[in-house]
Amino acid sequence: AFYRWMIAEGIFCPANDPWHEREYLASFKSAEGFVMSKTVQSTDLSIKAPKKDVPHEGVILDGGRLRPMSQTKQIWILDALKHLSNTELTLIHLFALLTGARIQTALTIRLLHIDRSYPESVKIIPLTCGPGQGIDTKGNVVGALQIPRRLHDLLQAYAKSTRAIRRRLRAAGGDCPNQYLFLTQQGTPYYQAKIERMQFNPELKVRHQKRGQTVRQFITEHVIPYIRKHHDSTFHYRFHDLRASFGMNETDRQLALVEQGKIKLSDARRHVQKLMWHASSATTDLYLDYRRQMEMVWAAVD
Repeated sequence: AFYRWMIAEGIFCPANDPWHEREYLASFKSAEGFVMSKTVQSTDLSIKAPKKDVPHEGVILDGGRLRPMSQTKQIWILDALKHLSNTELTLIHLFALLTGARIQTALTIRLLHIDRSYPESVKIIPLTCGPGQGIDTKGNVVGALQIPRRLHDLLQAYAKSTRAIRRRLRAAGGDCPNQYLFLTQQGTPYYQAKIERMQFNPELKVRHQKRGQTVRQFITEHVIPYIRKHHDSTFHYRFHDLRASFGMNETDRQLALVEQGKIKLSDARRHVQKLMWHASSATTDLYLDYRRQMEMVWAAVD
């Protein structure tokens, strides 16, 4: 604005354009709720301010700012889900907490992926995800989730339930093996798979793509208020924090084995890296060093 005024007054006469301008419409809502817009002048000038990590913030940079939750807080969430009695949201939370799956992965599982039976001796069920499998992953990475047998049995029981069948019958495509395992009461997916979003459907009437908004809304409007009322008035979490909590749960278990001399630290690192699908061991080290770093930070604060 200062230089625009200088140019308008003839005080500053640059030989070349000092910046490139463009106009765009900025939309906003008035106090009455009406959508309004105004023309805004923008330039290609910007000042980049580097972001510094806050050491005592308690987050892990793993495809986002993930915050591992303590065992107590994880139990609070399960307690809230039990009270709220939403079968789908409970299973979705359990799936993320026990496998480390991201939201797009957990919500794009199909019926055929959990339909297969396994002998009783098999305690961990591998599930391959990524392109060609019908299950979305971040960055189209191909990887395998390790599903505990008891969780797999729960998912199979749910898939055969009257509640789940009724939802599939309302969905596009009906009750077929390629149908989403988790559907809303109206038969719509919680998260539309990438391959389906790329296909043109002239009969599609929804205004926006499904990307887990219903799950996040349920967390904001029901789970968090319940926990704040019964446990901690400042409690907050995001769905992806379940992945970080899974990673820390497994890390704590592996480090306990290291202390007992049963495995080496390098073995623990490889194990966690494999479970979390980390391309770099540096990301895995963020989990391995998390507890020690937080202890050092709070010791300094004290």
